[in-house]
This record gives sequence, C-alpha cells and structure tokens, in this order.
Amino acid sequence: MKKLRIGVIGLGDICDVYLKTLLANNDKVSVEACASRGLEKAQKAAARYGPPRHTKAQSS
Repeated sequence: MKKLRIGVIGLGDICDVYLKTLLANNDKVSVEACASRGLEKAQKAAARYGPPRHTKAQSS
C-alpha cells in the first residue's frame, strides 16, 4: 500500500502535536512539506520533523 503524502499548512502552537502524531504513523503517512506565514517557522519545522520541502505561505 502506498503512503499518504501530505503537507501541513500553518505551523502554530498545535503543529507539534499534529506532526508528532503523523510521524508516529509513518508506515502509512509521509509528511512531504510544511508552510507557514513566517519562513523561519517553516524552516524550524522542516529541521525538526524532516519534510523535504518548506515555504513561506503567500497571503492574499
């Protein structure tokens, strides 16, 4: 069975809970990207949790 590839948008206080839960199920889920309004938050989350891509979200 293929892994579900997901991206996380929004890296506020609760993102640690989401990412830890997703990574605990890493046989079924692959976190591929993360995005935040602040590039620094996206970079920190990528360094901590390892998604290969991260970016600053564009505001409208």
